[in-house]
Amino acid sequence: FILGAVFGSFANVCVLRSRSGESLFLPSRCPHCFRDIAWHDLVPLFSYFFLLRGECRYCKNQIAWQYPCVELFSAIGFATLYYFDGFSLPYVYHVGVFLLFLVIAAGDFLFQEIDDRHIVLSLVWVLGWQFYFGNYSSALFGGGLGFLISGASYFAGRLLYKTAAYGLGDVFLTVVVGAAVGAIYLLPVYGLALVLHIVFAYGRRFFFRPKETNCEAVPFGPPLVLATALFQPINALLLLY
Repeated sequence: FILGAVFGSFANVCVLRSRSGESLFLPSRCPHCFRDIAWHDLVPLFSYFFLLRGECRYCKNQIAWQYPCVELFSAIGFATLYYFDGFSLPYVYHVGVFLLFLVIAAGDFLFQEIDDRHIVLSLVWVLGWQFYFGNYSSALFGGGLGFLISGASYFAGRLLYKTAAYGLGDVFLTVVVGAAVGAIYLLPVYGLALVLHIVFAYGRRFFFRPKETNCEAVPFGPPLVLATALFQPINALLLLY
């Protein structure tokens, strides 16, 4: 759990600095007053809730909620994967996929944009594992099927509604998901992602009444990543019964 929170803090850095173009290794600083943040104010979860109480120590501006949320999701993910894998090579692979997908989902949620570098890195990580330790043919078939499904949806939206059903980043993310879960499980994962997407869309409309918020596009990356994250626990439960 602690290890996941630490890596979640680094995931936050990746989300923001991949967009701004800054180096990942520069000192952390407040986005409002631009003062460097001391190390004791960077302890994942603890500093936000108990030391800073959600505010910058210097300028008292509110710290974005995304920081503790991403750290908490990462901590829970690391702990859950440990329950299934223990400390093993599969654990290293799964937490790598989890972190990469977490960065992609957070970036898509915040900016409605998926960084190409994150997609490429995820695809290399997944295919590298599948080539040496997994089922390479299933990964290739799953990635190809993901491209067909998401690509068909993308172009159908263009033809029927004169607009994209979702972005090209979502198309390539589906390719990576297909390579990760394999062709057999891609359709259930993708179907669950569509259901979650509808739930997120109507949930946002219910909780955010202003018209300009309701008209904004709802990113598909987060529900697709969440559906993929739920894949292993759901599959394990199905195998039990």
